[in-house]
Amino acid sequence: MRTAIYVHAPSTVTIRPAAPGEASVLLYRYQQPTAKPGLGAHALEPGIYMAMSVGELTVTGDNLTVASLRNDKDIPPDPKAVLAFEPGATVESVNKFFQVAKDADPPDRPAPVVPVEDDAAMFDDEDDVEDD
Repeated sequence: MRTAIYVHAPSTVTIRPAAPGEASVLLYRYQQPTAKPGLGAHALEPGIYMAMSVGELTVTGDNLTVASLRNDKDIPPDPKAVLAFEPGATVESVNKFFQVAKDADPPDRPAPVVPVEDDAAMFDDEDDVEDD
């Protein structure tokens, strides 16, 4: 899941999982290739951020616009109010930032593996006709 976070003024932003069990959250800033661990409190400068997680997040702080982007049809909030904080940013490039990231969303929790039982006849000690 992607969570868009627009910081309008310097703010302390707290990111928490909405449900227990979320352990891996990454926080990205627009036009910066590296992420940092996302859970907890962060002193953020004005700009455009994205939190990547498996589940829903709760994001709190002052001077924020926050939106969960759950699927391909979700559109990030209009970034015009924060474009000035990101040199060279346009509405299209910000939307692309969030759109490209959807392909990198963490996969859903894996389904449990069901062991396949061996067919006892496959491994008998009797000679088969094919072995002759």
